[in-house]
Amino acid sequence: MKEIIGNLLKKENVRQNLSSLRQEIKDENALVEALKLLAGEDELLVSFMGADDAKTRKNAALLIGDLHMSQLSDEVFKAYEAEQMRFVKGSYLAALSQMDCKELLPQLMERAKELEHMTVTDENRKHIEEELNEINKILIKYNGIKHHTPVLEGVKAELLLMTNRLHREVVRRQIPVKDTKLHPLGVLVKTDNIPLIMQVRTFRKMYFTIHAASLLPKDAQEAAGLLAESDMYDILRRMHREGGPFYYRIESTADAAYQSRLAKAIDMHFAGRMINSPNDYDVVIKLIPTKNDNFFVCMRLCSIQDNRFAYRKNVLPTSMHPSQAALIVSLAKPYLKETAQIMDPFCGVGTLLIERAHLVPAREIYATDTYGDAITMGRENAAFAKTRINFIHRDFFDFRHDYKFDELITDMPVRNRQTKAEMELFYERFFDKAAEHLDVGTGSGILSIISLKLGAKHAVGTDLDPCAVEAVRENMEVNGIDPASFEMMIGNIITEKEIQDRVGYECYDIVVANILAEVLVPLTPVILSQLKPGGVYITSGIIDDKEELVVETVKKCGLTVLEVTHQGEWVSVTARKEEMLKN
Repeated sequence: MKEIIGNLLKKENVRQNLSSLRQEIKDENALVEALKLLAGEDELLVSFMGADDAKTRKNAALLIGDLHMSQLSDEVFKAYEAEQMRFVKGSYLAALSQMDCKELLPQLMERAKELEHMTVTDENRKHIEEELNEINKILIKYNGIKHHTPVLEGVKAELLLMTNRLHREVVRRQIPVKDTKLHPLGVLVKTDNIPLIMQVRTFRKMYFTIHAASLLPKDAQEAAGLLAESDMYDILRRMHREGGPFYYRIESTADAAYQSRLAKAIDMHFAGRMINSPNDYDVVIKLIPTKNDNFFVCMRLCSIQDNRFAYRKNVLPTSMHPSQAALIVSLAKPYLKETAQIMDPFCGVGTLLIERAHLVPAREIYATDTYGDAITMGRENAAFAKTRINFIHRDFFDFRHDYKFDELITDMPVRNRQTKAEMELFYERFFDKAAEHLDVGTGSGILSIISLKLGAKHAVGTDLDPCAVEAVRENMEVNGIDPASFEMMIGNIITEKEIQDRVGYECYDIVVANILAEVLVPLTPVILSQLKPGGVYITSGIIDDKEELVVETVKKCGLTVLEVTHQGEWVSVTARKEEMLKN
């Protein structure tokens, strides 16, 4: 480097040495050394910007910029004004962008206006656009971008609501307009009321479709030309109160070099109407690769605020996206009740519970997690969402509660460092803890055994006859039922408080009783306390002339009769508990 600078001081082979020095000072240490060696040589560098050779002038200006010699900003601007070669003028501006040139902003703004009103020809188009783009970069540096105000109603727009491919139809059914159709990436919607669409919580992001003559190719210049001929800029003008320029960034999985080439080409084609500004923008141009190595293009308007999930201030890397949580609870909506007591055993930052409460309010909500930071984050998120959730820093398997829960809703942990066998054991433990079944008057245990074989994880049986214990044991053995899955109690659940307490209150999704009608009449009010809200009560062993008695008893206890089944002279009555037991 010393040799290069020495040659410059002697004004030998200036153009080549200026270019070589620019390459050398890309290293930070070399830059510092170069500044030391060139100390006191400002006039020499300025003189190079007055050389007869255009490329020498260009390299000199760019070198001054690379050296961040802000004390020469006025001299660089004078050289810019005096420059007659259009392909060189942008170099002076590129140099100024690396200096402190705030004092020159009025002159630069005036020059930008001149360029915008200049007659553009095929010969000068490229250089005018380059010059204008460089000026805009400097203006953005000091003034930021001009943010736009969106027009949200009264303007027809075609939107692409991106969502999970498998659940596009679910999202589509929630959209409160008729003009919709499925798209490989989500749902297409035509509307003039964007706020109405923003009430739908199950899509991830909203994009505006761009109608170009074809998919965008890998050739940046050709792709930019297609965008210039598309309706992209027209959409931007229609959807905002103010005109251009519009500041954008490109979002794509394509390599950075292609994105850079495309951005430069877009800036040139739009001649100041579209300006690449990756750090501060109102528009995201999204490129989605296709199987044919082209790009589907759409755009997201950052000027349109999406406040659907504003509560989500805290996020973990493993956190579920709120739109996915909204989708899950939407699918489960037919089974959700306002009176429910809800539990999320692996709550994370609380997103799933917040979306559950947003869709259908709940009576009480509990959340556990072993990760303390998640609990803290969840509490903050719930406070922002104005949702009351009891967050508890505890392992679900060690958690105890006076009452069982009506709903378990969760995003189950997935395999990380655990083996497949470890995860299978974990899931088995979870479902063992999560499911409960009660058989009153169990006798031989046949009803509970059938339930266990059909998927129930745990059952409790009561009977007056001690002989039932041995009968149940034998039948479980014959049917290959794990003894730990069936808890047998001897006693009268109707009259014995001890048995009622051991059985537990509001614990059971299903209670079955194959008993005479005369026993069902006093039993049913007791069973009401054992059933969960929404739990099902199945009675059988009823002779047909006692049907009305049992049905009336069930109704008097506040249960809803779902079905009365007849088989010969025998009757079965199925009912559901709709509301919480009042204390």
